[in-house]
Amino acid sequence: MSCRRVRDWLHRDADALDEAQRLVLDDHLAACERCRDERARMRLLHRVGTSLEAPPPHDRAYQRAIARALLESRARTEPRVRRPRWPLPLVVAATTAAAAAAAALAITWIATRGDQLRPAVSSALDRAAPAPAPGAPPRREEVAAHAPAPAPTPAPADPPALADRIESGALRDENATLARGAAIPPRALLRAVEPTRVHLASAVVVVAASAELRWLPVERTLLLERGRLDVETAPEGVARIVTPRFEIELEDASLTVEPGSVRIHRGAVRIVDRAAHTIVARLESGGAWTSPEPGPRPAHTSAHSDAGAPSASQLLALARARFAARDHAAAERAATAALAATPSQAEAAEAHTLLADIALAAGDLDQAVARYVAVAERFADLPAAESALYAAARVELRRARRVEARALYTRYLARHPSGRYADDVRRQLTSIP
Repeated sequence: MSCRRVRDWLHRDADALDEAQRLVLDDHLAACERCRDERARMRLLHRVGTSLEAPPPHDRAYQRAIARALLESRARTEPRVRRPRWPLPLVVAATTAAAAAAAALAITWIATRGDQLRPAVSSALDRAAPAPAPGAPPRREEVAAHAPAPAPTPAPADPPALADRIESGALRDENATLARGAAIPPRALLRAVEPTRVHLASAVVVVAASAELRWLPVERTLLLERGRLDVETAPEGVARIVTPRFEIELEDASLTVEPGSVRIHRGAVRIVDRAAHTIVARLESGGAWTSPEPGPRPAHTSAHSDAGAPSASQLLALARARFAARDHAAAERAATAALAATPSQAEAAEAHTLLADIALAAGDLDQAVARYVAVAERFADLPAAESALYAAARVELRRARRVEARALYTRYLARHPSGRYADDVRRQLTSIP
């Protein structure tokens, strides 16, 4: 699993992730020490930042800091005015690290509590400013108050966002034909009526006639079912291209992709075998790679032999792809077939967890909880059990079944007192009446 795929989830609490994202992140953190350390660092910063308290607004030193910050801000932004030709008193400003920190804190507080603090700030300004000596020239802020205000400069308009759309040609989904200028519907299976050029995020993709593809904008993933694609991307564009046999991980590259081959014109990519979850090639500019054809099936030794049938890992890869495409029926069929294909203990746990995720995504919450609890009981010695028990408790809490949620959270702490979700479970238990 690529670190780039999960880096946007590291700072988020478990409640902010859906079940599929949580499971992907959990599996990645179990294998990647660097991402575990980064997530721990983010959580530490969040705890420290939210524990700091601002000084009370009635504190005199705090009011003087507010006054100083306002005066300095006004001096930086006021218009240049013509002053009388007489000597002005010299003002010596002592700037220290403490004053700068207080001014920054004051500006932040005013931005969020300005309406409530305006009377206090006005009185603080009156007390902080020294009275002018007899015959002294008017203070700078008094002169500025009578000067005509400069005309506001309009801010430049933000450039319009580049939507996922068709630039030329036409694509057809199951309902209609999409022509030039039409938006690309996410996750829909699209077939090119003719050679078609489309914009996806910041990438430009040329789709050969009769090619079929799906676009997953949240995952920044392009699924190629068949045909050929010419892709020109950038770091913020397409992150993965998935074919039935392999996946391509890229950041800034130009390449041609077919279901069985890859050719790189610019940049570099990694190719991952979907069945074995291993990197099979690294290509740079000018490189090419062809997926090996499956070997010939061995001769059947009996009428009931299943030689050449898909393995459990292959069926699980298919189930994950169908689930990512929100084809829940196909995902459940593939996961069920994986359980019938003599899976390992870890593969069986993954298949049962995926079946629970499918039930949750389909809205069958009773079935989802039952399946998660079954995973926690049956595979108690695997990491999947901890995640499943936590997921079951979250589902119960989400549908306001507090007694059941408390029982599952309590069971989680009894089994995993130092688990990955232990801190969150303790917080949830204190909030459940």
